[in-house]
Amino acid sequence: MKARFTPLLIFALCLVAACAKAPDNLAGWQREIAELDRTIARIDEIALQEESRLIELRARLSSASDPEEKFLVCDALLADYLRYNLDSAFAYAHLKDTLAAVCGNRAYINDAKLSLARRYLISGLYRDALLEVQMADTLTAFSSGSSAEYYQTLHSIYHGLALTTKDKVLKDSYHAMEHKYQALSRDAVRSDTKEYYTVNAGIMIENGMTEEARRMIEDYLSTSDASVDDLASLHYWIAKTYEAEGQTDKALEYFASSARYHMLIPAKSPRALVNTARLMMGKKQVAKAYSYITLAYKEATESDETLCLSEIAPILPEITNEYDSIEKKSLAVLQASVLILLFLVTAAVLILLILRKYHRQIRTMNSSLEDSVSRLKEANQIKDICLGRYLSQFSSQVSSLERYRSSLRVTAKSRDINDIVQALKSDDFIDNERALLYEEFDRTFLSAFPDFVNQINSLLREDARIGQHLKEGRLNNELRIFALIRLGVSESSKIASFLKKSPSTVYNYRVKLRNAALCGNDEFEKKLMEIN
Repeated sequence: MKARFTPLLIFALCLVAACAKAPDNLAGWQREIAELDRTIARIDEIALQEESRLIELRARLSSASDPEEKFLVCDALLADYLRYNLDSAFAYAHLKDTLAAVCGNRAYINDAKLSLARRYLISGLYRDALLEVQMADTLTAFSSGSSAEYYQTLHSIYHGLALTTKDKVLKDSYHAMEHKYQALSRDAVRSDTKEYYTVNAGIMIENGMTEEARRMIEDYLSTSDASVDDLASLHYWIAKTYEAEGQTDKALEYFASSARYHMLIPAKSPRALVNTARLMMGKKQVAKAYSYITLAYKEATESDETLCLSEIAPILPEITNEYDSIEKKSLAVLQASVLILLFLVTAAVLILLILRKYHRQIRTMNSSLEDSVSRLKEANQIKDICLGRYLSQFSSQVSSLERYRSSLRVTAKSRDINDIVQALKSDDFIDNERALLYEEFDRTFLSAFPDFVNQINSLLREDARIGQHLKEGRLNNELRIFALIRLGVSESSKIASFLKKSPSTVYNYRVKLRNAALCGNDEFEKKLMEIN
């Protein structure tokens, strides 16, 4: 038996539907559609169960030795395969015909002929089916209680011929024969079988007696233990009564129920599924309609069910076109979404690049700010150091001036003008005070820049290095020039005034060291300002 593969879309719909039971507040048709989807999701599982049963029957057929026993097992296999796999049904129909001839039983022979006719009917081979029925012995059929099956087969043959012929005269003739055998079938069928209700329901619906037909079937279902096969057929006819009355919701509910029961048998008889798809289009449920019609087409093609294919043909293009239209719209929306997404991604990348640029700028600014803050901290530290030192120095200078004034007052009291003039002409006091000032400057600066001498020499060639042999805590005039520059005093005139040197001397010192710098003239004083 061929494996059953459902389309991807059907699988997706069914998988979703199988995840949860239908809520109680749904309409009847919605609950039945949910149940149908869950059954479709199990279609392969159901097929495996059916195949296991058929394997047992085939094993019984192989092990049976009596022709009559073989005939009965073959009949059971054929009944299943007529609903399930028509390729195998052909083989078992011919085997059943052969076994009936071996048994020599006229009832078996008639039954085999009718079975072959039913198989031809499904494939639309109406004339071959008619030949098989005509080969049956009607007297035997009536005496064996199979007259109803005989008339039903003829009714189906002429129904199919009427549908397929384009000749109006023949069509009218076939319709007349169809109605004749329909009436005979109704009279011959037993009232305790589902066929009694399906035949009568068909006649009653044609005559507008839809409510009576539905009540008849519902009464039967309420009083009998109906099989799944019975439910599949009878729910189909209940759906037909509702559709004839224009109650599409109830019709859809029962068509979906009938389709579900057919799948549980399992039977490849997708006419209920075709009608479900058609009514789902009326609900604008295009995706589900498409999934059902494609599954129905697949099963009708596999079973070679010509009448069902003729029902599919008018609605398949409409459903397919509508589905393709929705797919195109969805694709257009998807493409638009992708374009918008690409735009947003591009914009995000551009924004990210801009933010990175600004981030680098901010980092640069932060670095510059940190450097400025560091310099401010350094300046504050120098200020704190120098302020204390120079307050002390200022106090010392005031005390020195007080002592100098006292010495001049003592000299003045002696009234020795020469001594006073000589004292005023002397530079000793000023030189001593200047020496004290430089000494205090050196201590103060080196307390803030303890490694200044080594760092400035690291910027100079080895033969031009200065102050390496000075006493600890002392600077010479060359070093004092660059110490003042490091403190922010860059004008040569101010440096010269502080050191009691000429501006040209200070300038020459600066040029001399710049020329001796390892980093080049332009970079020397920049590196000098970076000394910590």
